[in-house]
Amino acid sequence: MYFDIKQSRNWKSVVPVSKGWSRDKKYLITTDTDEWLLLRMSDIGQFDTKKKEYDIIQKYAKLGIKMSEPIEFGVCNNGKNVYMLLTWIEGQDLETVLPELSKEEQYRLGRQAGGILKKIHSIPLDERDIPNKAKQAKKLLQLSKYEESNVRIDGDEAAVKYVKENIDYIRNENPVYMHGDYHPGNLIYMPDGTIGVIDFNRWEIERFGAFAKTDGTQRY
Repeated sequence: MYFDIKQSRNWKSVVPVSKGWSRDKKYLITTDTDEWLLLRMSDIGQFDTKKKEYDIIQKYAKLGIKMSEPIEFGVCNNGKNVYMLLTWIEGQDLETVLPELSKEEQYRLGRQAGGILKKIHSIPLDERDIPNKAKQAKKLLQLSKYEESNVRIDGDEAAVKYVKENIDYIRNENPVYMHGDYHPGNLIYMPDGTIGVIDFNRWEIERFGAFAKTDGTQRY
């Protein structure tokens, strides 16, 4: 299923990776030089979506953050699948490690994670990537579903009220590129004590209202 990927000639093992919610088929690759890589494969019908995802990963990789970096993108399995080959981030899932760390270390990592996210948000937007519809209505719908659910947090009324009363303020903020699924499960605690970022398949641009175009005008 991957033998028409040229680099596969230099692979000595291919091990399925089951962790995660993505529909991609994922594999840990070990090369003949003992380098670890990540192979993600999808149905060819996802070609345009996956090509855009790969382009975004290339954009994020220019930031110099520690992340699963792009190596190659293409079609394999006699045209039945689209694939991307990425670097492997060695370490442990932060989601697993975090409870075992001191509060001081947790705080340090939180600051580091915030710094990474700030860099992602700083990337200049390509206006072609910006969605036509704002997400204010979507966020209010999500809040409504939360209110109607049976998993509400005790005493959440003040927070819910605050969101509803202040959501219009975010119309003044320009949209930014986002990881899209940024949480400890998609962060890797590396041996040197730093954080690596993985799984960008839910990337998005968060847009809530008007934003300033590069010529200074407003777009809605």
